[in-house]
Amino acid sequence: MDVGPISKLRALESVAREAARLRGIHPLGRYRARDQNEYFYLGRNRANIPKRAAIDAALLRLAPEIPPHERMAVVDHAIDSRGLSVASPETAAWLSLIAYVRHTFTDYDELLAEGYDPDGARHFVAALMEKILQAWGVRRRLAPAD
Repeated sequence: MDVGPISKLRALESVAREAARLRGIHPLGRYRARDQNEYFYLGRNRANIPKRAAIDAALLRLAPEIPPHERMAVVDHAIDSRGLSVASPETAAWLSLIAYVRHTFTDYDELLAEGYDPDGARHFVAALMEKILQAWGVRRRLAPAD
């Protein structure tokens, strides 16, 4: 039986909530010590388990063929990025995916080091980025601002 993306997202969120409950994470993103009545704040990575699941589900919709280790790196980037902390899961997944491909698989950083401006460097790596994204099943095309 084929399950739609909304059902998958709800299932992932349910699993994340249950995992958080079993590890003693408060629903507001705080850790409750089992032997004390105090709350201790977690880092952003562990406190955002439901958001992580939502970003992961959005990334799977965007890039269904992405290798698992690359997918986890993209999700980690989205969670750790301060600028993406208020973005929707779809926006965070897309922007993290683009940044990951640009910095990991292209010569973008080397072009910047050679003195190219960011727009010029993005122009030179766009074709390779498109090729990688197509291999991962991404149907969305890069915009000039990407």
